[in-house]
Amino acid sequence: MTDPVRALVTRPAEDTAETAARLVAMGIEPVIAPVTAIERIARGPLDLDGAQAVLVTSRNGVRALADATAVRDVPLLAVGESTAALARETGFRSVASADGASEDLVRLAASMLDPAAGRLVHAAAEAAGDALCQALGERGFEAEPEMLYRAVPAPLPKRARRLLDTGGIAFALFLSAGTARAFAELLHEEHAKRRCGRITAVCLSDRVVEAAAALPWRAIRRAARPDLPSLLAAIRMAHDEQREPDRMKV
Repeated sequence: MTDPVRALVTRPAEDTAETAARLVAMGIEPVIAPVTAIERIARGPLDLDGAQAVLVTSRNGVRALADATAVRDVPLLAVGESTAALARETGFRSVASADGASEDLVRLAASMLDPAAGRLVHAAAEAAGDALCQALGERGFEAEPEMLYRAVPAPLPKRARRLLDTGGIAFALFLSAGTARAFAELLHEEHAKRRCGRITAVCLSDRVVEAAAALPWRAIRRAARPDLPSLLAAIRMAHDEQREPDRMKV
């Protein structure tokens, strides 16, 4: 009996269910291994007076924003449709999606908003930096990051570690550069090649690829677009290519 094809799902626990279900539908066994946990940063209510819009670059940002304010009528611009969908579910009434990456979010804001109409707020992670706000500033906007949450390291589950040690993982999914860096830090350097050399890392964007490249993977693949369906399509393509030599042997 052949071993199942397994994919390591490194997303924070709040976002693993949909990814896991889609992998199962593809005939791939998900191995849930969140390498970070999300913590709220203690603070008072978020002041959105005078803000013409809030920018959100992740689903974690939506959750943290919803916890930080009861305001739901401020326009919200989201980096992608998954983030936008969660914002709508959380009660935000005016939501637009850039359907892309951070640079697409900047372009969306520039096309929809007026620099003279009020400040912009980025619902950000503690380690996110202010590149988004700087890019908006270059377009004449007053934009400021509000640090609402942080990602803290989480240990690999025992089963995931065992499968990594025994070569039981075929793919590792990374949807953020921070997650890829956190995963690299969890592996002992002397064991990295043994653990990663047979795994294909599948990454959401160029930034994630750069972070994942710190480890000696069998191969690295990037999704054609920065969204979950494209990431899964990249896994499917890599899986089909890996099976092709076996078909030729028959």
